[in-house]
Amino acid sequence: MKHIWRRFRPVKQKSVTTAVGDTTDLLKQLFERTPGAVRAQRSMDNHPGTYHTNNKAKLYELIDFNDTFVALALSLSREQRTGFIERLKQQMTDYCASVGSPMFSDEQFDAITRGLTREVAVYLGAKQQGYEVRMTSRTQDALGVDMVITDPATGKSINVDCKTSSAYHFRLKDLVQQGRLQKTEAERAELDGYAHEVNGHGREAVAVTILRIDPNEVGDITDITFDEPRLLGQKLRAIFASF
Repeated sequence: MKHIWRRFRPVKQKSVTTAVGDTTDLLKQLFERTPGAVRAQRSMDNHPGTYHTNNKAKLYELIDFNDTFVALALSLSREQRTGFIERLKQQMTDYCASVGSPMFSDEQFDAITRGLTREVAVYLGAKQQGYEVRMTSRTQDALGVDMVITDPATGKSINVDCKTSSAYHFRLKDLVQQGRLQKTEAERAELDGYAHEVNGHGREAVAVTILRIDPNEVGDITDITFDEPRLLGQKLRAIFASF
């Protein structure tokens, strides 16, 4: 993949952060989308692994909720990030009660916010380390890209898919089974904490960097920001150098 910069394009998508309004408006949108997202999550939990046509509407309800959550989190000031998740959970619970809707279970809420918080932390950490970052919308592309990170010194960009340690491990296993990654490459990727894959075909092919977000490698996250963003910076510099 030495010539990946010339062969594959960065994902071109509308930025989540500029697609909607200010913090107050985003919070209102998130509340309004919560009941539908709760129904969608319950349906997905009750029918795991199914993607039938009649479930697509429910899936997009959850996608819209996730995109709004990310946009809201990115609109917050440093002071507003403190205790954000805890406040949000209580306010969402109150809103659902006021409209007669069930709320996410504690397990569902924690799983959703943990994954989205990880993405927000990577966005903010990369920006702090001097990179240009653009969050992508899940509704516009099915290529598994969370954000596009650009090195302003070189103009090179990477399409990043953030994964937990377990999700990263199983993604590598899938790529090997599909013949898209050699076993030796997967072994190296387990050590490095990042791997490259290509999604799509022909002119629509997009190179994606799968990034493992492991506290042992990039530190802990507090109030949706990394405690030690320099660790993320080290990982990103290694990724750009790997090309």
